[in-house]
Amino acid sequence: ITIPPATTKDQLLLDIGCGWGRWLVSSGEKGYIPVGIDLRVEFCQTARLVMKSNDVQGYTLVADLKNLPFKEMTFDVVWSYSVIQHTHRERFLACLQDINRILKPGGLTKLEFPNKNGIRNRFGPAKKFSSKANEYDSWCVRYYTIEEYRNIFMKIFENFIFQNHSFLGIGVLPGDLKYVKRFRDRWGVS
Repeated sequence: ITIPPATTKDQLLLDIGCGWGRWLVSSGEKGYIPVGIDLRVEFCQTARLVMKSNDVQGYTLVADLKNLPFKEMTFDVVWSYSVIQHTHRERFLACLQDINRILKPGGLTKLEFPNKNGIRNRFGPAKKFSSKANEYDSWCVRYYTIEEYRNIFMKIFENFIFQNHSFLGIGVLPGDLKYVKRFRDRWGVS
């Protein structure tokens, strides 16, 4: 899965759940002005360091995805990789509605979620669906089927498509390895 194609227009890209900043760097390198949000100040600080060490200009702020603190029609691209599924269904729906609100007309949203019926998930994590899934403040993974996602998205977005990028599971993708190596080398992380 990749950030949308390069831009030359100083378009704003929001990364929901930016973590240590891998997608902020990738989007900045493609010409976007990256903006990352995360619940933890430590991640926002780390993401700034990672952007700086990669000569990428961008922004981070501490925010909750259930109430995105941006004006309507602000972002050209809204991105989230393997984050939103860690939230309670109410947060998930609020986030999607906010994405729809802050996205510019003709903008693009790319979201990554696990498929409940995926090969690995069906026989592993989704089969052992956490008893904490209904707890509002739990950050366990929630698994939905493609049909459940379709029904949710149809209620919020006018136009969407599904695309599979992994039949076995998620994690560090081959394209991420250069950032992981830089992070480890520069901060002595093992």
